[in-house]
Amino acid sequence: RTYHHALRYIGFLAFPTVVACYVASYELIIIFYGHAYSEAKICFQIFCFGALLTNLAQPGSAAIYASNRQSFILKYGTILAFLNIGLDFWLIPKYGAPGAAICYGVTTSLGVIGGFIFTTKKMGLSIPWSAWIKSASISVIMGITLSYLLDIHVSIYGIFQPMQLLLRE
Repeated sequence: RTYHHALRYIGFLAFPTVVACYVASYELIIIFYGHAYSEAKICFQIFCFGALLTNLAQPGSAAIYASNRQSFILKYGTILAFLNIGLDFWLIPKYGAPGAAICYGVTTSLGVIGGFIFTTKKMGLSIPWSAWIKSASISVIMGITLSYLLDIHVSIYGIFQPMQLLLRE
Protein backbone atom coordinates (compact mmCIF):
# COMPACT_ATOMS: atom_id res chain seq x y z
CA ARG A 1 0.00 0.00 0.00
CA THR A 2 2.85 2.39 0.78
CA TYR A 3 4.36 1.65 -2.64
CA HIS A 4 1.06 2.51 -4.35
CA HIS A 5 0.75 5.80 -2.44
CA ALA A 6 4.38 6.72 -3.10
CA LEU A 7 3.89 6.19 -6.85
CA ARG A 8 0.70 8.20 -6.76
CA TYR A 9 2.21 11.21 -4.98
CA ILE A 10 5.36 11.17 -7.06
CA GLY A 11 3.12 11.27 -10.14
CA PHE A 12 1.28 14.30 -8.74
CA LEU A 13 4.60 16.13 -8.38
CA ALA A 14 6.64 14.76 -11.28
CA PHE A 15 4.19 15.13 -14.17
CA PRO A 16 3.51 18.88 -13.80
CA THR A 17 7.14 19.66 -12.92
CA VAL A 18 8.50 17.84 -15.96
CA VAL A 19 5.88 19.28 -18.30
CA ALA A 20 6.66 22.81 -17.07
CA CYS A 21 10.41 22.26 -17.52
CA TYR A 22 9.85 20.71 -20.96
CA VAL A 23 7.66 23.55 -22.21
CA ALA A 24 9.79 26.31 -20.69
CA SER A 25 13.11 24.64 -21.48
CA TYR A 26 14.36 27.43 -23.72
CA GLU A 27 13.42 30.12 -21.22
CA LEU A 28 14.99 28.23 -18.32
CA ILE A 29 18.25 27.77 -20.22
CA ILE A 30 18.33 31.44 -21.20
CA ILE A 31 17.58 32.61 -17.64
CA PHE A 32 20.12 30.41 -15.90
CA TYR A 33 22.87 29.98 -18.51
CA GLY A 34 22.41 32.66 -21.16
CA HIS A 35 21.94 32.66 -24.91
CA ALA A 36 25.22 30.85 -25.54
CA TYR A 37 23.60 27.62 -24.33
CA SER A 38 20.24 28.00 -26.07
CA GLU A 39 21.03 25.10 -28.42
CA ALA A 40 20.94 22.75 -25.42
CA LYS A 41 17.14 22.98 -25.47
CA ILE A 42 16.59 19.62 -27.19
CA CYS A 43 18.97 17.86 -24.80
CA PHE A 44 17.24 19.42 -21.83
CA GLN A 45 13.86 18.29 -23.12
CA ILE A 46 15.10 14.72 -23.55
CA PHE A 47 16.54 14.81 -20.04
CA CYS A 48 13.14 16.00 -18.77
CA PHE A 49 11.56 12.81 -20.09
CA GLY A 50 14.27 10.72 -18.46
CA ALA A 51 13.87 12.61 -15.19
CA LEU A 52 10.15 11.84 -15.17
CA LEU A 53 10.83 8.14 -15.57
CA THR A 54 13.58 8.20 -12.95
CA ASN A 55 11.25 9.84 -10.44
CA LEU A 56 8.48 7.36 -11.11
CA ALA A 57 10.91 4.46 -10.63
CA GLN A 58 12.18 5.49 -7.18
CA PRO A 59 9.53 3.69 -5.10
CA GLY A 60 10.04 0.52 -7.12
CA SER A 61 13.76 0.61 -6.51
CA ALA A 62 13.19 1.13 -2.79
CA ALA A 63 10.70 -1.77 -2.70
CA ILE A 64 13.16 -4.08 -4.45
CA TYR A 65 15.93 -3.17 -2.01
CA ALA A 66 13.59 -3.50 0.97
CA SER A 67 12.56 -7.01 -0.13
CA ASN A 68 16.23 -8.02 -0.34
CA ARG A 69 16.10 -8.70 -4.10
CA GLN A 70 18.99 -6.50 -5.14
CA SER A 71 20.33 -9.18 -7.46
CA PHE A 72 17.67 -8.19 -10.02
CA ILE A 73 18.89 -4.58 -10.00
CA LEU A 74 22.51 -5.71 -10.28
CA LYS A 75 21.91 -8.11 -13.19
CA TYR A 76 19.49 -5.89 -15.09
CA GLY A 77 21.60 -2.80 -14.42
CA THR A 78 24.68 -4.54 -15.83
CA ILE A 79 22.84 -5.39 -19.04
CA LEU A 80 21.60 -1.79 -19.34
CA ALA A 81 25.10 -0.42 -18.70
CA PHE A 82 26.50 -2.43 -21.62
CA LEU A 83 23.56 -1.34 -23.78
CA ASN A 84 24.18 2.28 -22.80
CA ILE A 85 27.86 2.05 -23.72
CA GLY A 86 26.98 0.51 -27.08
CA LEU A 87 24.41 3.18 -27.80
CA ASP A 88 26.91 5.86 -26.78
CA PHE A 89 29.49 4.58 -29.26
CA TRP A 90 26.82 4.46 -31.96
CA LEU A 91 24.84 7.69 -31.38
CA ILE A 92 27.29 10.22 -29.94
CA PRO A 93 29.61 10.34 -32.98
CA LYS A 94 26.61 10.84 -35.27
CA TYR A 95 24.47 13.21 -33.18
CA GLY A 96 26.68 14.66 -30.42
CA ALA A 97 25.00 15.81 -27.23
CA PRO A 98 21.46 14.95 -28.40
CA GLY A 99 22.72 11.44 -29.10
CA ALA A 100 24.00 11.15 -25.53
CA ALA A 101 20.67 12.41 -24.22
CA ILE A 102 18.83 9.82 -26.32
CA CYS A 103 21.09 7.08 -24.92
CA TYR A 104 20.20 8.22 -21.42
CA GLY A 105 16.50 8.29 -22.27
CA VAL A 106 16.52 4.81 -23.83
CA THR A 107 18.40 3.12 -21.00
CA THR A 108 16.36 4.94 -18.36
CA SER A 109 13.13 3.89 -20.08
CA LEU A 110 14.22 0.28 -20.25
CA GLY A 111 15.32 0.38 -16.61
CA VAL A 112 11.99 1.77 -15.47
CA ILE A 113 9.99 -0.68 -17.58
CA GLY A 114 12.02 -3.59 -16.24
CA GLY A 115 11.60 -2.34 -12.68
CA PHE A 116 7.84 -1.97 -13.09
CA ILE A 117 7.52 -5.43 -14.60
CA PHE A 118 9.54 -6.90 -11.73
CA THR A 119 7.58 -5.10 -9.00
CA THR A 120 4.19 -5.95 -10.49
CA LYS A 121 4.82 -9.53 -11.63
CA LYS A 122 7.31 -10.84 -9.06
CA MET A 123 6.34 -8.75 -6.05
CA GLY A 124 2.60 -8.34 -6.69
CA LEU A 125 2.59 -4.55 -6.31
CA SER A 126 0.25 -2.33 -8.29
CA ILE A 127 0.76 0.87 -10.27
CA PRO A 128 -1.79 3.70 -9.84
CA TRP A 129 -2.57 4.10 -13.54
CA SER A 130 -5.75 6.14 -13.04
CA ALA A 131 -4.00 8.68 -10.79
CA TRP A 132 -1.12 8.94 -13.27
CA ILE A 133 -3.50 9.43 -16.21
CA LYS A 134 -5.33 12.20 -14.34
CA SER A 135 -2.09 13.90 -13.36
CA ALA A 136 -0.64 13.58 -16.87
CA SER A 137 -3.84 14.93 -18.44
CA ILE A 138 -3.98 17.97 -16.19
CA SER A 139 -0.25 18.48 -16.75
CA VAL A 140 -0.76 18.53 -20.53
CA ILE A 141 -3.45 21.19 -20.12
CA MET A 142 -1.08 23.14 -17.88
CA GLY A 143 1.68 22.74 -20.50
CA ILE A 144 -0.55 24.08 -23.27
CA THR A 145 -1.48 27.07 -21.10
CA LEU A 146 2.15 27.69 -20.18
CA SER A 147 3.18 27.48 -23.82
CA TYR A 148 0.57 30.08 -24.71
CA LEU A 149 1.70 32.36 -21.86
CA LEU A 150 5.35 32.04 -22.86
CA ASP A 151 4.49 33.18 -26.39
CA ILE A 152 3.04 36.45 -25.08
CA HIS A 153 5.62 39.23 -25.27
CA VAL A 154 5.36 41.19 -22.05
CA SER A 155 7.99 43.50 -20.64
CA ILE A 156 7.56 41.98 -17.17
CA TYR A 157 9.85 39.12 -18.27
CA GLY A 158 12.66 41.64 -18.16
CA ILE A 159 12.85 41.14 -14.39
CA PHE A 160 14.93 38.02 -15.07
CA GLN A 161 17.69 39.98 -16.81
CA PRO A 162 19.52 40.87 -13.54
CA MET A 163 19.45 37.20 -12.51
CA GLN A 164 21.09 36.20 -15.76
CA LEU A 165 23.84 38.77 -15.25
CA LEU A 166 24.48 37.52 -11.71
CA LEU A 167 24.69 33.92 -12.83
CA ARG A 168 27.29 34.75 -15.48
CA GLU A 169 29.78 36.02 -12.88
